[in-house]
Amino acid sequence: MDKDLREKCAKEMAKLDLPGYAIGGTSIGEPKDVCFRMIDYAVKYLQLDGYKINMRNYRCKTGEIDIIAVKDDVLSFVEVKTRYSLVAGRPAETVTFTKQQKIRRIAQYYMMCEGLLDNMPIISFDVIEIVKDQEKVLLFNHYPKLKKSSSFRLVITRSR
Repeated sequence: MDKDLREKCAKEMAKLDLPGYAIGGTSIGEPKDVCFRMIDYAVKYLQLDGYKINMRNYRCKTGEIDIIAVKDDVLSFVEVKTRYSLVAGRPAETVTFTKQQKIRRIAQYYMMCEGLLDNMPIISFDVIEIVKDQEKVLLFNHYPKLKKSSSFRLVITRSR
């Protein structure tokens, strides 16, 4: 993140009122309101960086995508990962191959429901990692376009 955007983001984040929370990770009992506040943080960053937010916390029977946004005609599916330390590794490293496949299936379903299959947009899969302590965000990284494709292969199985 460049310095000007970091400063702008920090000023905006100060307005979000991020009080301390009990330590824990989403998968080990982190309160949902902490997850939502970190997604708020990520949304504000993306907006400041020129993204238009289409949806947040998009859910379907397959799972959930934290943020769906558009910038420069690229449709981005964004996974937000938050941790309280780097002891177990970086938050972005928890987006395993299995999780990536799940996000891909959810993205396919979203595009099918939104009628985007006839005119396929360029797609990007992004990760935002946040490391915070009880009081403030210590580390924030956006990894855009980890996988960017205009030839997204969609496989739909139909029951007979």
